[in-house]
Amino acid sequence: MVRNVLQLFEALTYLYCFAATYGQKMKYNIHAVIFIVAQLVLMTGLNDYGFPRYLVSISYALMLVYCLFNYKRTLLLALVNVGLSVVTVGVMQLLFYFTISTITKNNNIGNLLWEFLTMTFCLICAYLGADKIHLYDLSNFLIRLGCQKPILIFDFACTLKI
Repeated sequence: MVRNVLQLFEALTYLYCFAATYGQKMKYNIHAVIFIVAQLVLMTGLNDYGFPRYLVSISYALMLVYCLFNYKRTLLLALVNVGLSVVTVGVMQLLFYFTISTITKNNNIGNLLWEFLTMTFCLICAYLGADKIHLYDLSNFLIRLGCQKPILIFDFACTLKI
């Protein structure tokens, strides 16, 4: 049950980061609901029902499809924004995890309470401050700089993560 709440928090965190990379406020619409339901079904299948681990790459494809349908921009911009959001959420998770493990002086990585606290803090930060870290400006900078190839390689590497 708690694991499903964690998956919901992570999906919501990604939605807020996607909105920030496009320079918009998060709006709950049919695309967001479909994305959340699809993510929850996929992650529940992976965690509880023994789906093969390589199916986690579908999660990244769902993110890309969500960005394409919801924001109706180019494929390159969607790839850059998905990569940027994945990195942002990953860094937030690492920062909060290391903060919690430093405060408690315990590094039990399998602790479900730690995972819950980490994802709760990530969701709160994404809700309150995703637009404050200027992901939209960073996304535009990467597009103008011509960093398409490293971002495309990163997105491809994310889809191969097992």
